[in-house]
Amino acid sequence: MVKYFLAVFATLGSWICAVGQTGFEKTFGEPSRNELTSELISTSDGGFALVGYSASYGTGSNDMYLVKTNAAGQEIWYRTYGTNADDRGAALQQTGEGGFIIAGITGVNGQHDIYLLKTDAEGAEQWSVTIGNPDTDDCAAAILATPDNGFVILGGNPGMCLIKTNASGAVVWQYNYGNTETAGQSLQATPDGGYLLCGTAPDLLGGTVMLLVKTDAEGNTQWTRTVADAPNMFYTNLVTGRYAIPMADGGYLAVGHTHTDGYFKLIAHKTNNLGDAEWTNIYEPGIAINADYGYLQIIPNRVLQETDGSLLIAGSYLNAAGNQAFTWHLTDNGALLTETLHSFGILPLCDINSTLQLPDGNLAMAGYTSGQNAPGFDALLFTANQTGTPLWTQTYGMPGNLNNEWGYDLLPTIQNNYLLAGQTNSYSNNGNEDVYLLKTDPAGNVLWWKNYDYQGFSDVAWEVAPANGGGYAVSGFTANSNGLNDTYLLKIDEDGNKLWEKTFGISANDRGWGISATPDNGFAIAAQVSDTLGASMLGMALKTDADGNVQWSRLLGYNIAVIYHIKPTSDGGYIVAGRSRQQLAASTETKAYLAKLYSNGQTEWEFLFGNSTWARFFDVTETSDGAFMAVGSILDVASGNYKMYLLKVNGGGGIIWENTVPVEGNNFGNYKVLETADGNYVFTGNVELSQNPLNRQGYLLKTNTYGNELWSRYYGNNVGTGTVLYDACQNADGGFMLFGGILANGTTSDCYLIRTDSDGQISQNPPTGVLPQQADENPTLQIWPNPNNGIFNIGLTALQGNRQNLQLTVFNLSGQKVLEQTLITAPDKTALQLQLPGLQPGLYTLQLQNGYNLQYAKMVKW
Repeated sequence: MVKYFLAVFATLGSWICAVGQTGFEKTFGEPSRNELTSELISTSDGGFALVGYSASYGTGSNDMYLVKTNAAGQEIWYRTYGTNADDRGAALQQTGEGGFIIAGITGVNGQHDIYLLKTDAEGAEQWSVTIGNPDTDDCAAAILATPDNGFVILGGNPGMCLIKTNASGAVVWQYNYGNTETAGQSLQATPDGGYLLCGTAPDLLGGTVMLLVKTDAEGNTQWTRTVADAPNMFYTNLVTGRYAIPMADGGYLAVGHTHTDGYFKLIAHKTNNLGDAEWTNIYEPGIAINADYGYLQIIPNRVLQETDGSLLIAGSYLNAAGNQAFTWHLTDNGALLTETLHSFGILPLCDINSTLQLPDGNLAMAGYTSGQNAPGFDALLFTANQTGTPLWTQTYGMPGNLNNEWGYDLLPTIQNNYLLAGQTNSYSNNGNEDVYLLKTDPAGNVLWWKNYDYQGFSDVAWEVAPANGGGYAVSGFTANSNGLNDTYLLKIDEDGNKLWEKTFGISANDRGWGISATPDNGFAIAAQVSDTLGASMLGMALKTDADGNVQWSRLLGYNIAVIYHIKPTSDGGYIVAGRSRQQLAASTETKAYLAKLYSNGQTEWEFLFGNSTWARFFDVTETSDGAFMAVGSILDVASGNYKMYLLKVNGGGGIIWENTVPVEGNNFGNYKVLETADGNYVFTGNVELSQNPLNRQGYLLKTNTYGNELWSRYYGNNVGTGTVLYDACQNADGGFMLFGGILANGTTSDCYLIRTDSDGQISQNPPTGVLPQQADENPTLQIWPNPNNGIFNIGLTALQGNRQNLQLTVFNLSGQKVLEQTLITAPDKTALQLQLPGLQPGLYTLQLQNGYNLQYAKMVKW
């Protein structure tokens, strides 16, 4: 989200940051809560018990969370356990005397131990122990009670291990299976008294395979089987094992997912009692959730065999819009009967983590969902008939979960302040999202905030730009009475007062994204629209005058296209970034898209990039050498994860270099590129380290001019979870301001603002050095005639101090320094002439400095 003045502000140091500011992290928003569950069991009294973790109750950032309900799912009591660390419940069993044994984790990110806790029938803690190596990040995936009143735990990370404890939690024996790259997911007792383990293991060619291990009661391996699906040697196996169960015929069934051919599918594998394969089926989802993105991943979390022999598989589709819970009903030989989607909250965020069949033949399922009246996470329990149709639903968590803020854009303003833009539902009358703007001082303290509602529906601010005539323009989108979207343009004054607002659209569903101010006091907006026939989606570049009236609009891309950013270029045109499918009508591959436009919006050139089935660019900036630097995401087909995608092209769109950043985990959201004062680049985004929707961290990468990493930083762990960084700017001291959203401890989501030093560290030591004095908000430097064809007069009467040695610097719209020289003048000289005949037509910022005194002004060359 680059504003075209951003680099100018970063260079004009006195506009941005006062000397001596320390690093900080701040969140802005109203408090709210999250609860998630991972395991469901039926209890001896006919009710249910659920275990997971909560950010609402207890003492830490997350606490182990146990809920007891009656047969109708109505809460009887809940308990939390843990310290001020990250404590989460993963697995649950009821013990013989009616109490509960819980296995989970405790610790901090990157350094957890297995947490084993025993309660009585009312949930009162009786004892707890931790198991693990202090140098590793250990986890527990499942737990079973054993006939001798002890317990057996499936753990690992690294590796897959089976741990046997006595009735007091003391370790009796432990066995490891596979190597440190093996991961365990499920554990089941088998009819012969042994155990069945399911997980994932590496193969010899760099891929992954489903792993099944059968042991006896003492953990000794009886047989091991792997499941692959590569059709020939030219494919790499990419199979993940998720869950396995004993079957009524004495055999076993395992489920998981595969993306060996680049597309996520569900895999089911049936064996006999010796582990020999009987059949393997691969399934593609049959319901289209999101026409824009399709399925990103399919995660089967549970499988069970019903009393009639049929099978139920439950899990979630991970889509760019969120998580969509599903249940599949199959015959005993794997033929798909029905596919059902489940959604219980106001957002598409729902997952099923546990299932069981009730005595009446119906099913009980548990997981998490977004709040039913607000967008937080609640623990979920529902019952359904044998085909997966819900009968009743209950959610558990802190009531009043109606507070959600999220930040998208950061704009430096004069007097060292910042304007932040995003969305909120904390202050609306109906719970819908409003446009949310905050102005802060250099230390992140709020000077004012305002929310803006268009017509009572959901409104989102995506980017804000300084208006050349004063005030600011905000772009985004607003919902209409039909539940669809229009592009939204809002104009405000310096204090946030609304001046006017407009909506645009040529079809049923349009969205505005980035905005830039133009030299003629108008605005350029990047957007997406459905085409006039309603058959596809295209990008749109939109140009307005100073009052928001459309001067021209252009459709861009080939098919299923989106334009996220548009920036003025030094030659008077525009550069845009987004994504598009290829020109071929049958193509399903999405490519990263760049286009160069003339000043009237006509296309100068456009190209698709990215050697993958899916890629996009979200931001692009013109660099000081006249090239363009773009950042986005690309699907790494081998791992199934998205990676940061960097590309530098010359002025004609030819590739100079491209780089895929090998960040661990899923790096889907990469939103901003900056050219730094030292001629290098920084990029912002987020990294999802696991499939847990809360386990995201903000990410800042600095590279040299060729895209080689200099350093990288992660943010958010000490404040909350689920961090996304959307925007950044560089301060005059070389440090950075970063802005986005976070699921802060005890909240649904808040805006998140960070100030770092030049190495990306949140340092508490103030920067050193002397910066120019703060410029007045109404600069007194006079330039005339303005505009003209390149010969300007500069008045010096308001310049205090020495007028003999002046440093003159001129910046273009992209913040690039196009002229720098020292002016030697007579002491009594009141004006000087500046000749710029070779300068391209456009808007420029002039800076004049003597010592610590700084003056600036805008000038326009015809």
